Amino acid sequence: MPEIMSILGSLLPEDLRPLVEAAQLPSLQGTLAQPSLKDVILKWELTHSNGASKARFSAELQDLILAALWLLEGDLDQSHRFSQRWETLNGSYWHAIMHRREGDWSNSKYWYRRSSKNPVINSFKQTILAHHAYRAVLPELVRPMEVNEFLEAWVDVNQKAVATEASDRLVTHVRELAWVEWQLLLAHCFHVIR
Repeated sequence: MPEIMSILGSLLPEDLRPLVEAAQLPSLQGTLAQPSLKDVILKWELTHSNGASKARFSAELQDLILAALWLLEGDLDQSHRFSQRWETLNGSYWHAIMHRREGDWSNSKYWYRRSSKNPVINSFKQTILAHHAYRAVLPELVRPMEVNEFLEAWVDVNQKAVATEASDRLVTHVRELAWVEWQLLLAHCFHVIR
């Protein structure tokens, strides 16, 4: 796995750190992780279920953590099961990512619009603007535009990156940015949801 951003590293519970560090960089589509994280995720879920005597997280945070972890595994059905339970800004955002990973571009755009007031989006866009390589390869993401336009452009860039004729450079940058987005959103969930 690429390095974990400090913003997430400072918030990531110790029992989740090894799971995230062991994961491979997720693909742009819902392919299962190799090696599989399934057993570790299921064990984490069982340990932290809200029925457990020492549940550490609210029901919403637990579900959104699981939505995120199943995205790492590439099991989009499981991720969808947890993200769709919460029509909050954060739940809608995880839902958007899941539909983007499954290639349901219009549905992804719908859920991104539902999450357009999430502050993670501005942080994500600032990350793109701060790196010359991203600005050079992904000019459609750095022009002045409204939040919803940016989110639609992000989905469109992902669609281009999974096309058979996509350049390796485009695919690499989009995968890196998808990983940044995943981390920023998970860190935000830990920070604002109890």
